[in-house]
Amino acid sequence: MAEEVTYSGSEANRALGLKDITLTRSHDALDHMDEHLGVTPDGRVVLSYLAHDDDPMDYEWDRACQGRFEEFRSAQARDERLLELQRDGTLVFLVERYAHGNVHYSVAGTRNYPDRQWDVAQCAIYIPPDDEQAAFTLGRNNEYVLRTYANQRLSEYSKWRNGEVYAVVVETFERDERGEFRNIDTDAVWGHIGGDYAESELRARHAIAVSAPPPAPPAPQGLSPS
Repeated sequence: MAEEVTYSGSEANRALGLKDITLTRSHDALDHMDEHLGVTPDGRVVLSYLAHDDDPMDYEWDRACQGRFEEFRSAQARDERLLELQRDGTLVFLVERYAHGNVHYSVAGTRNYPDRQWDVAQCAIYIPPDDEQAAFTLGRNNEYVLRTYANQRLSEYSKWRNGEVYAVVVETFERDERGEFRNIDTDAVWGHIGGDYAESELRARHAIAVSAPPPAPPAPQGLSPS
């Protein structure tokens, strides 16, 4: 939803010599997350912020070879699958799910969750990707390294399950003849999992946008740009 916001006292205000800068955001910004306002060398205003991704894509465990995750409805099904994998010589980790409002998954025994009797269930397994399995078999990886890797993947999945998915929005504004700022470009990239990761991407994309050269003028009608 578009929202009009007025900024005062920022570096952008000082750079342009304006007491107030009023901009219309194209998306609902998250108030508890970072927001950045800057000015390009040619005087355009860049506003960068995070929006919540209300309809994120499904989490794909095979994306970027992150391994496999399997969750079970019963201890019997879990144990049968564990036995099958162990017979094949596959390295597999038992996974705990802590559920108390939000959820968090981790390799069993590696997190000190409260209320383990009621809120923790060993209901899933994690299988490291094939290249990591091969490195372990050849002695290039030890179990501690793979356990750490597994917890990193499970932590990201937990954030996705809890709805911690964001869009990085970078909007560029230009002053018109009336002195008002109009939006000339909105670049929104969705699907960033986790607030820390989203904010780091926000800072990086804002820095690029602020330092961007001015857009090339349109080619004369009937001619193609060289």
